[in-house]
Amino acid sequence: MKLGAFVMPSHPPERALLDGYRWDLEQLVTLDRLGFHEAWIGISLNPAHTASHWTSIEAGAARSGREPDRREWRLVREVYVAGTDDESQRRAREGAMGRCWREYLRPFYVGSGMGPQFLAHPSDAVEKLDVEYLIEHSWFVGSPQTVVDKIAALQRHTGGFGGLLIMLYDFSSEPGWWDESLQRLVEEVMPHFQGAQPAG
Repeated sequence: MKLGAFVMPSHPPERALLDGYRWDLEQLVTLDRLGFHEAWIGISLNPAHTASHWTSIEAGAARSGREPDRREWRLVREVYVAGTDDESQRRAREGAMGRCWREYLRPFYVGSGMGPQFLAHPSDAVEKLDVEYLIEHSWFVGSPQTVVDKIAALQRHTGGFGGLLIMLYDFSSEPGWWDESLQRLVEEVMPHFQGAQPAG
C-alpha cells in the first residue's frame, strides 16, 4: 500500500492566500522527502507554472534519495465532454461549472489576489478571466477529439503526467449532461491515452 497526501488549500485567515500557496509547495517538498506517494493538485492554469511543480517534486525526492516517477503525478482539470464543441461549451457555460465560477470562484480568487494563477499567459489582464476565457484556455471542454487534443497538449507542456483528476461541481441539476460527459470521457477520450508513458 502506498501513502499519499491531498494538499488542501486551507489556511488561517490571517495568512495571505499567496503565502498559503507557497506553504503548500513547501509541504509538497516535505511530503516527498518523507516518502509519500507523489501527487499534486495545482490551481495554476498556466502550463509553464504547472510544469514547475515537477521541480518541487524532484527537489523533495532528491533530499530523500528517491527517483520521482511522472507516471504517479496527478493533475486536476475541469472536463466537460459533449458531441460537439458548441454543445459542450454551452453546457459548461450554462451549467454548474459556469455558475460556480461566475458567482463564487472568480470573485474569490480575483479578490484575494490569486487571479494571475489562472491566466494562460502572464501578459493577459486579470479582467479577461471569465468563463469564456476558461473555456478557451483552460477547461477541457469540447467534443471528444477536442478534449483529447487538450489533454495531449498539457502532457507536452508539462513534460508528462500519469493521472488526470476531474474537478467536480454540483451537477445535480444537470445529471443527464454530466452522465453523458463522463461516459464520453471514459469511452471516447481516455482510450487514446491507454498505455501512454509520460516522458522523463
